[in-house]
Amino acid sequence: MAIEPGPAMQVFDTQRVHARLDSAIGTILKDQGFVEDFRLPLIRQLLGVCAIGIATFSHFYFQAHPEYRLGLIASIIAYWILSGIMQYWTYFYDGDVLFVSKGGPHGRNKGIAIKVDSIMPRFTSVHTLKVHLLERPEGQTSFLWPYRAKPVKTLTVSRSICRYFSRDGLLYPPQLETDVRKILSDLKTQ
Repeated sequence: MAIEPGPAMQVFDTQRVHARLDSAIGTILKDQGFVEDFRLPLIRQLLGVCAIGIATFSHFYFQAHPEYRLGLIASIIAYWILSGIMQYWTYFYDGDVLFVSKGGPHGRNKGIAIKVDSIMPRFTSVHTLKVHLLERPEGQTSFLWPYRAKPVKTLTVSRSICRYFSRDGLLYPPQLETDVRKILSDLKTQ
């Protein structure tokens, strides 16, 4: 799947530039044969649906307010606990994570799992890409092993967005693809 340059964008809008680079990098990683692992984001989404369900239940409960005070308090506490867990999870675990691969037993990247962090602070023109190589320990059967695994190798590359975007605000995919492929090949050979 080729990366399209897409519409021209304002290169000073760092959030849009970061989102466009993340989308292109994800496409490149999928083209390289890595399969994205969606288990943890799906669990977080399930927690969000439960929190919304609790809020909806407490809002549309069939009893009037004074009689339902205890249930309303329990619903509010449960909602805040689930929301707090989701905020903690998003901040500490999913902060800069762009891509986590499964590292399955088949395919081009047999047994190799990677975790890719994409960092671009606001009001800067430097994009940092961290690629962590993860290896499954022997006998490890944990459901969340790619998220809890310590990286065996890590490569960090910081580049100016001027390298990937033209003056008109168009993405230049070949340069980005070359850089990402080089990072992956360096990571596998080290």
